[in-house]
Amino acid sequence: MQLSDMEEHFYFTVTEKKWVSEKLSELELLEISISKILSKSVISQNKKENSAKFIEKLQEIFSPIQVKFNREIAEIKKRVKYPNVSINIPQNLEGEYVEVVLKLKNGKQAKEVIEFLNSKKEHFENLVTLFQGGGIEL
Repeated sequence: MQLSDMEEHFYFTVTEKKWVSEKLSELELLEISISKILSKSVISQNKKENSAKFIEKLQEIFSPIQVKFNREIAEIKKRVKYPNVSINIPQNLEGEYVEVVLKLKNGKQAKEVIEFLNSKKEHFENLVTLFQGGGIEL
């Protein structure tokens, strides 16, 4: 299967094309059926949505730990969502720290954010544990 055979249902950026092409070659070497992956990936008339789903399915095959990690991170981020607070995870999970950014306008807002962060301490501890390589069950 070539990328050109997929253009009817998928749209890939240049970077995605390169990555997908490499993974298609690896699938052939592993003798994994691409038709099953394709059938689960054509989910709408929107080529970009289909591409995102296809890439997600490939990631589940080639990087299952990364996929689990990303899902855990997304779940934790959802639980600690608060106005003017953002959590930044290093791209490709490479880096020395998790960054929490606060945008504060006044003392009242600062107090509210600090109280919120304290109430979510357990979630932040889980986030740090995940980032340090723990907490993912295989």
